[in-house]
Amino acid sequence: MAETRRVSSALPSTARPRPRLPHPPRHNTPLRIPADETRDLRPPASGPALPRPVVPAPEDTTETDLRAARPRPARRAVPPPRSRTERTAQGVLLLGLTLNVLALLRAAKLSPSDLLLGGTVLLAGVTLLVLMETYRRTGP
Repeated sequence: MAETRRVSSALPSTARPRPRLPHPPRHNTPLRIPADETRDLRPPASGPALPRPVVPAPEDTTETDLRAARPRPARRAVPPPRSRTERTAQGVLLLGLTLNVLALLRAAKLSPSDLLLGGTVLLAGVTLLVLMETYRRTGP
């Protein structure tokens, strides 16, 4: 039988050392941008003073001036209509929360852990409903 040769992953013992790179200078000198002769580096000259706005005296203002000066309230964007899937998910969630509340109120022999679990599920469901409505109103 013929023997197979295996390639060794070890470096050969006669490997040459790598050349060392020269050390970088101790302090990097900052780059200097050459001055452009077409650019004016003087501070801007002070131009003529702008006239002050005329503020009417309090006795000169009328009701219409006050209304015009008052900022108008921002119009609320109409939220997009609910999709069929969203209405279905909301209906199922409301039905489950209703059944949860009925079970918590009607069953007299629930253990404290059952009450705690039911209350947690109720709180999580109401939180989910609030988040769904908030994201629907603030979404695109």
